[in-house]
Amino acid sequence: MHTLTWEDRHGKCPKCKCNWDSGVIFDEMKKFYPGRTDEEIGRMSDNYAGGRNGHFSKLVGIEDPYVYDGTLYWQCPECKVKIQRFDNGSRLFFEAQKQGALTLSEIIDSRGCEICGYNGQGLCACEEG
Repeated sequence: MHTLTWEDRHGKCPKCKCNWDSGVIFDEMKKFYPGRTDEEIGRMSDNYAGGRNGHFSKLVGIEDPYVYDGTLYWQCPECKVKIQRFDNGSRLFFEAQKQGALTLSEIIDSRGCEICGYNGQGLCACEEG
């Protein structure tokens, strides 16, 4: 894995390990709309990606309207590391690189992998599997 996919946005930061999960959409919306029924909140939460069983994310999507109409790269809200969203070699990968976004491999290479003990020799076992 070299980029951060849409599905990864509820995981943990590869650099500082902060948790990006911000709670179940349905449960969080109930807190903000205490006067609404479960049926109303269910309809509102169905409008979000993942629906009522989906999760909000703390991960920040950075956009550059002059380059791409959408999230160009991700940024951790805690340590502020910029993480690639697009695959190596794509035009958007290089545009995000110009703005300082790193691949997951570059982040792991800078500190080693605490999960599998990777020390900079070959590929991290977490990325191989």
